[in-house]
Amino acid sequence: GDRLKSIDSNIAPYEKLWHGVYQFKILLKSWRTDPLQTINPDTVEVETENLRKIFVKCQRHFRASLISEPLKVTQTLIEEVAEFLNKEYPLIENVCTPGLRVRHWEDIKSILGKSFIVTEKTNIKDLIKLKVHESVDKIEDICQNAAKEFAVEKLLDKMVEEWGGVVFETKEHKDTETFILKAID
Repeated sequence: GDRLKSIDSNIAPYEKLWHGVYQFKILLKSWRTDPLQTINPDTVEVETENLRKIFVKCQRHFRASLISEPLKVTQTLIEEVAEFLNKEYPLIENVCTPGLRVRHWEDIKSILGKSFIVTEKTNIKDLIKLKVHESVDKIEDICQNAAKEFAVEKLLDKMVEEWGGVVFETKEHKDTETFILKAID
């Protein structure tokens, strides 16, 4: 019983590490190659932070256990996560908003001084090849405005849906000859 628990507690950090490595590599490939409109920046941030926490816990365990090879792996992974968060995530956060329309992309291309075509298959890897990630600060306002416009559009759609069936009846005001709303029963 105790021996089995001891073995399990010794193996668990390795299992967490290798599962985390696998998951991180799969997610990175997906985030880099999936079409922009299919990526949710909030999910990317949460999943990346969860993996970073796993790697930090593993690093602590291997450092305390003086196990050097897995410690090197965890340090490398933590650096890779930090690089992703610094280089690619800001780009994902900005260009993977559902409100980014053709007119916004035209503004982005104009600001960057680059000519490229954005299709439904465009992905982060394509934009990194164009070095768009190096100018995220220049396109941030456009992307944030696109997200705000999208939120307003959604609110307007909801209002139209909610008020669509409502009929307002009017009647002529007796003194001013203008029309006013009739009382609703």
